[in-house]
Amino acid sequence: MCSSRVLTAVLEEATPSREVGLRDNTIELYWIVRSGFPILAIAALMRETTLEIRDVDRLIVNRRTLRRREKNQRALSVEESERVLRLARTFDDVYSYFDDFNSADSWVRRKSRFLQGVSPLDAATTEIGQKLVSSMLINSRHGFAV
Repeated sequence: MCSSRVLTAVLEEATPSREVGLRDNTIELYWIVRSGFPILAIAALMRETTLEIRDVDRLIVNRRTLRRREKNQRALSVEESERVLRLARTFDDVYSYFDDFNSADSWVRRKSRFLQGVSPLDAATTEIGQKLVSSMLINSRHGFAV
C-alpha cells in the first residue's frame, strides 16, 4: 500500500490547482491549513478510509455545522482542517503497518491500554495523540508490546 495514499487524496481535494510537490512543502501545507480545507477534503478522507459520518461528527466537526458550511460553501476552520490532516496521516501510518484494511480498522478503533483506554482513532485528533499513535506503531514494528 502507498504510505501516503490518504493524505494525497485529502490534499488533492484541498488544493486541486496546486502541483503535488508543493503540497509536500511544510510551509505550503501550513498556508493550506490556515486557509481551511474545503468540505470535499472530508469526503476524500471518508472515501479513502473506514471513517463514517458519525466518526466525522465526533472527531472533526458536528453534522449541523458541516451541513451549514456545505450550504454556505464555507471552508473548514483551521482546527477542523488540522484534525483532517492528522487523521489522514494517522490512517496512512496504520494502513502502511497492517496488511489489510480490516485489521487496520479494527486496531485503530480498539481501545488501547497504552493510551489509557482511548482508541488510536480518538487519540489522533490531537497533535500529541497522533504522535503517541505513531510511537505505538513504531514500537510495535520493532517488537515492543503496546
